[in-house]
Amino acid sequence: MRRHLLGAAAAAFAVFTSTPALACTEIASLPATIDSPGRYCLASDLSTPATQGAAITLASDDIHLDCGGLKIEGSAAAATTSATGISAGQHDNVQVWRCTVQGFRKGIVAGTDATGADAPVGIVLRSNRLVGNHAGGIVVAARSALVRDNQVLDTGYTSTSTEPVVAIRASGTVDVLSNQVDVLWEPEDVFAPVIGIAVEGSQGGVIADNQVRGLFSRVSRVGIRVSGPGYATLQRNFVAAHFPSAASNDMAFECLGALGVLDGNQAAAFETGNAGCRDAGGNTFTESKAAGPAAAKPGVLR
Repeated sequence: MRRHLLGAAAAAFAVFTSTPALACTEIASLPATIDSPGRYCLASDLSTPATQGAAITLASDDIHLDCGGLKIEGSAAAATTSATGISAGQHDNVQVWRCTVQGFRKGIVAGTDATGADAPVGIVLRSNRLVGNHAGGIVVAARSALVRDNQVLDTGYTSTSTEPVVAIRASGTVDVLSNQVDVLWEPEDVFAPVIGIAVEGSQGGVIADNQVRGLFSRVSRVGIRVSGPGYATLQRNFVAAHFPSAASNDMAFECLGALGVLDGNQAAAFETGNAGCRDAGGNTFTESKAAGPAAAKPGVLR
């Protein structure tokens, strides 16, 4: 059975299909606020021109949103937009699966504080596709979370801010596994750092089997950064810069005030392969930073 959710209001009609499926409440227009536990899905590709707030707000614990590969589109807004695609706030047991989120300031934001008494637990962000968002693809702050099998593509470039462009930013104890980050640009008209994956305050989190490539910045670029206090294990990640850069801060793996253990990682085309992390062996660093002026930006993936 499926019910339509029009904005934040629910209508109650049933749709039956010939194949068995878990019941879900359909979101049929944007913006939408979900304030009750349950399973939710999209009725179709949806778009919004809003420049503030969130296209979809998950305002309850125990929400499972599965877009089934359908798109949440915010590209009609200007590059100065402050809108978020999906926002989950400080709620427990929230899952977001198989959503394509495109053209927002940040794609998916789950949690705002990983250290307070209300820090979320049980967050799962899996198999989503974040394309052409201006400042970041995924932001999560939680005491326990899983970020897995996501694609974060063509991030940055059109932003007008000097804040760091971060494809995946995780605060707290978050496992970041098997994600793909591809093409990460500082804004076209301003100088800003870029970071593929940034993990802050981890207490035993695992960052493994991720691919990070195509980073460009004239200021600072870091493939994967772990910052403290805390500790994390980095295993079997592949990081490649690809594009020429004049950045003075140019590192594949960086550990700041945290114990980060590198095991079986590969990095290429950065000036520094390992900055401050513990090398547990099996790592390969090809520290051959591409020289010369900035390369032309490739065709966008949007």
